[in-house]
Amino acid sequence: MTNEYVKSNLINGNVKSNEYILNEKVVFIDYYLDISETELVIRQLHPEIDLRFHKNEVVSGEFKKYDTVQIDLSGTITDSRIIVYNANHDFIYEKAFKVDTGEVWFIEKTYYDTVNDITYDFSYDPLTGNFLSLSIIDPFDTVDTENRTLKPADIGVGNNDYDFSWVGFEYYQNALPVLPTT
Repeated sequence: MTNEYVKSNLINGNVKSNEYILNEKVVFIDYYLDISETELVIRQLHPEIDLRFHKNEVVSGEFKKYDTVQIDLSGTITDSRIIVYNANHDFIYEKAFKVDTGEVWFIEKTYYDTVNDITYDFSYDPLTGNFLSLSIIDPFDTVDTENRTLKPADIGVGNNDYDFSWVGFEYYQNALPVLPTT
């Protein structure tokens, strides 16, 4: 039987690190750097574990934006992203970069409807930031439909089985802004 969990380490009520533990062994660490810390020092403290560093924190209301880099055991950057979390520490914005070129790989935003237990995943063109598609994750079939992927022409009341429109979802209409306006 596999035993897997996440141990969050807090400082003054804020997450400092999340240790991903599998069968009682730490296999990955998410680490939130403050301005007095460096990746190199933290890497030396955990030479046997893959690390993802969250740095350059920007706070806007209940939202937090970070630049992230993932570094493998050899010290090579294997992943680079901009991530925005909501107050529940769910990511609502993610922009990933190709580590070899720095080009944008993909841009996504996510909305969590906790009342109906539906997740809305928005995808955007990596070059223009224009909306491409919306994937609706509806595990309890709140709406009885097979069509859970919406394209730009499908948005609007009466155009899709969810009657999804941009009203109240203006933040999700394009890749920008990165942080929601509160």
